[in-house]
Amino acid sequence: MSSVADAYDTPAAEYDSLFVSANRRLWSGVCERWVVPGQRVLDAGCGTGIDTLALARRGVRAWGMDISSGMLDVARAAALREGVDAEFSQGDLADFCHPAAPFDAIISGFAAINTVSSPGRFAGAAARQLVPGGLLLVHFLTPGGVYDRLSDLARARWRQALSHWRQRSRVVRVGRTPVDHHTWRPDVLYREAFASHFALVAQHQVGAFVPDDGPSRVPGLLAARVLAPLDAALANAPAVVNWGRFGILVLRRR
Repeated sequence: MSSVADAYDTPAAEYDSLFVSANRRLWSGVCERWVVPGQRVLDAGCGTGIDTLALARRGVRAWGMDISSGMLDVARAAALREGVDAEFSQGDLADFCHPAAPFDAIISGFAAINTVSSPGRFAGAAARQLVPGGLLLVHFLTPGGVYDRLSDLARARWRQALSHWRQRSRVVRVGRTPVDHHTWRPDVLYREAFASHFALVAQHQVGAFVPDDGPSRVPGLLAARVLAPLDAALANAPAVVNWGRFGILVLRRR
């Protein structure tokens, strides 16, 4: 279907092991807070279906959509194995029209929208397929966290530290496959892509103070006992909410 689909097909079987638990916990908690049983919800860019299946177990009427057939194979197998009622289909986030619309909410986690060159097109498609007042929850990769920039400055990499705040793309390895990802600071992404269709309801950051590769760059005790709890405590603090490695926006259709 596309080079992005091919890239995610390859590591599909091991994909779920690539993400740290803190990131997963915060995103899952946001979904649990804003999505309630009985609602009709689309997981756009569902990957292996972790969020889709979690919603379905809570009594949500859940559909999953992804561009990667390999990811969808894993998701369908998990649904069948666990006896969970959820439907999965292939589709492109850049411009989608799901047959089960309209939805009460649409979620999109773990950088799915970072593979879309025009997030405004995704925003428009999502708005058209939500009920009036419906929610859109997006979880996406940013140019980098506070820790990364401080690390650059500590090593006198001035140009890199300053340019990364404005970085609009980066190559991310998905398993062994390099994939181009578009990146935005949360406030920039909202202003440029979502503001015309959605009102901002809540915002969170993940990874502002936690290094990219965890304890390998700082002492393990410091990462576990100081940085990770600090990051969790300041997840929605206004002073740092735009400076995490990942951003989460909770949006309501106008």
